[in-house]
Amino acid sequence: MNLPLVETKAEPEPLAQTHPASSTILLVEDFTLLRKLTREGLAADYEVLVAADGREALQTAERYAGSIHLLLTDVDLPKTSGPHWRAN
Repeated sequence: MNLPLVETKAEPEPLAQTHPASSTILLVEDFTLLRKLTREGLAADYEVLVAADGREALQTAERYAGSIHLLLTDVDLPKTSGPHWRAN
């Protein structure tokens, strides 16, 4: 079976925005390069607050006057207390 030849190019439809423009993410990552790359990837669509450890994340959240809609964090962070889970 042959597909019919089309003489015109289809224009891509814009992607629907699935989040409010005011969405804020608190990114907590102790590895500097990963924190930077992740922030750059998210910053086009979200307001991104960054912290390098748990203590800095708590301070950032306390100082931020708006709402934080998502916490994106590393599993094991320095300067935090509590149980730590590690896969063997």
